[in-house]
Amino acid sequence: AASNPGLMSEVVVVGVYNTPDRMDELTYSKDPKYGGGKLDTYLTFVEKTVMPLVAKEFPRVSAASAGPWPMMGSSLGGLATCYAGWTQGSKYSPVACMSSSFWWDGEDFKGSILAKSGPSPKQDHPFYIDWGSGEVSEQTDSNAAVVKQLQGMGWEQEVAYYIQPDGTHNEQSWGARVNKPLQLLFPPAPIATKTPQTSIFV
Repeated sequence: AASNPGLMSEVVVVGVYNTPDRMDELTYSKDPKYGGGKLDTYLTFVEKTVMPLVAKEFPRVSAASAGPWPMMGSSLGGLATCYAGWTQGSKYSPVACMSSSFWWDGEDFKGSILAKSGPSPKQDHPFYIDWGSGEVSEQTDSNAAVVKQLQGMGWEQEVAYYIQPDGTHNEQSWGARVNKPLQLLFPPAPIATKTPQTSIFV
């Protein structure tokens, strides 16, 4: 429904498959219990390998050849997406972080990553964050804490968030609300200026 004419701009989705190493690839730090910490290497792979391949194979998609590329992810992918948007905003923007695992490594994203300088100018780097009210408390509490901290840092206008009533931590819930970030971040463009954007899903 989100892709119906008039509801959003045209986008080209580049879906990167999960691998057995997803916990390493989608986390930027090492959690005491789960390990991880290879996200920067993964983002380099996206920038240096995936996107040049897309640009080569689909030359009509002019947006593939240079960033910033929009990014969307869920769970650990949501954590990875918000990390990419905050630390490498010149390459990855806008970003949509769904049911993000902000609990990772003692809520390090809120405590350490947001303490670093964010992308600038902030009005050019919108963030969308959501979660379901039916998720476990470490999910709901950590997501709410990240939104609160961003708002307290002056990002009230640049951060949109949504809490899905009774939403849980699974693809069914994410799919039921994916229209919200798509329509928010990719509003309809005038016909004369329509250019497909390239979005990366992790």
